[in-house]
Amino acid sequence: MRMIDISDPLSAEMLRYPSVKPFVHHLVRDYSKGDEVCMSSIEMVIHDGTHIDAPRHYIEGGAGIDEIPLNRFMGNAQVIEAEQPVITEEVLRKAEITEKMVLVKTPFSVNIKENRPGSASYFTAEAAKYLAEKGIQLAGIDSFSVDKEKDRGKWAHKILLKAGVLLLEGICLEGVRPGIYRLICFPLHIRNIEAAPCRAVLIDEGENV
Repeated sequence: MRMIDISDPLSAEMLRYPSVKPFVHHLVRDYSKGDEVCMSSIEMVIHDGTHIDAPRHYIEGGAGIDEIPLNRFMGNAQVIEAEQPVITEEVLRKAEITEKMVLVKTPFSVNIKENRPGSASYFTAEAAKYLAEKGIQLAGIDSFSVDKEKDRGKWAHKILLKAGVLLLEGICLEGVRPGIYRLICFPLHIRNIEAAPCRAVLIDEGENV
């Protein structure tokens, strides 16, 4: 059994939407200040780094993170690979998805740490509709958003979240082969919130070598 951490560590360098402020780590107390203990605080936008969007993010009255059963955050996940950053319905159909959780690896995986504006991958509205109609329960992407950067319509978000599809954004899939894995991605248990950071891990039972 092999465990693959596909999370982007929380730091000022982590993947984030270009228009939001970066993660900040404060040392409230530290040995370098003469304290006898190390104590930290952090500032961050909840949608930075590896995180899960719940329906409430774009659906008024939708479920928040704390209202979703834990079993929705684990299960068999299919990693598929797209040769271009734009994930279309055709790309998804060709992948022959068999699982209820799907993670899409794109060329952006190799650029994820550069956080380059304009190069991020995303789902088209038609691709989102295909996943929703197929009954997918969780969709993941190696980008900071399932929607195209600066696209105000946010149709992929709205279509998928309205259908109850959880969104796992900001995952790191460089070096991960296409195949079937066991996914565990429990979000932080925060009340009355639309999203939360998570530690996303793939478990490979030896089939994806």
